[in-house]
Amino acid sequence: MLGSAAPHLQQATSAETRTIHLRAASWCSDRHTETQQARVDVCCLTSSPGIRLPMRFDGEDEIGGEALFTFTAVEPFCSDPGRRVPHVCLQVADGVWLSPLAPHELSNVIYQLRTRLDELERQVLPQLTVALAEW
Repeated sequence: MLGSAAPHLQQATSAETRTIHLRAASWCSDRHTETQQARVDVCCLTSSPGIRLPMRFDGEDEIGGEALFTFTAVEPFCSDPGRRVPHVCLQVADGVWLSPLAPHELSNVIYQLRTRLDELERQVLPQLTVALAEW
């Protein structure tokens, strides 16, 4: 076993090639069937699709982009201790990430998003509807 940082992984090292063969966490979408050349490259993950939204960068044409895509990951040999335990990475919009998020941090993000979406529904949408009707 690899120790308490990675109790779900099992290791076997080949003396000839000095490579590490790993068995992934049960929730991991990567079966780690290929030989890992370096421990730091090991990452167990599973993902959850985001939503497609119309997006544009300042001065650019509209593009379709993905928002709120997430993946749960653990990188048991990473130098960052926060990544050695299961965490969530949240893509706010294409190319913009919040990561890694521990459960209490993800909960805070969800609360803030929920609060903002409620404000959009209660305040901004009615204001926009009135402004459009008056226009």
